[in-house]
Amino acid sequence: MNALRAPGLAMLLAALLAGAAGCAPAEEAPAALTLSEGWIRLPPPGQDRSAAYLTLTAAAPVTLVAAESPLAERVEFHTMVRDGDLMRMRELSSVSLAPGETRRLAPGGDHLMLFGWAPPAQGAAGEITLIDANETRYTVTLPLRER
Repeated sequence: MNALRAPGLAMLLAALLAGAAGCAPAEEAPAALTLSEGWIRLPPPGQDRSAAYLTLTAAAPVTLVAAESPLAERVEFHTMVRDGDLMRMRELSSVSLAPGETRRLAPGGDHLMLFGWAPPAQGAAGEITLIDANETRYTVTLPLRER
């Protein structure tokens, strides 16, 4: 009887080990969005709003629906639109990118507005976090500068 148990036990152990190997953590998928080449504008003295600029590159379809920063009470996506002879700023409810698309948030075009500016006590950098429709968070640290 012991002779029958040993091979059965060995087979069970082999099956368990094979199953455990299949439970190893998978490699993390690459981020759907890369944030790069950015900066945050220092507001003039007495102003409580600022702007942030950066380059977004999508590896997969992504729709950004919110943004936040410890530097501001509120962060919004904005664009500039022509209204007659004037350029006016308008809020965007979201920003979508197709796979492989690069979108540059830059002065005079699409950008992030930071309202209720709360500058860092020390340092020359600040964090911006973009949040997509799946609640994935993309955080980048950007330098602070006047222009």
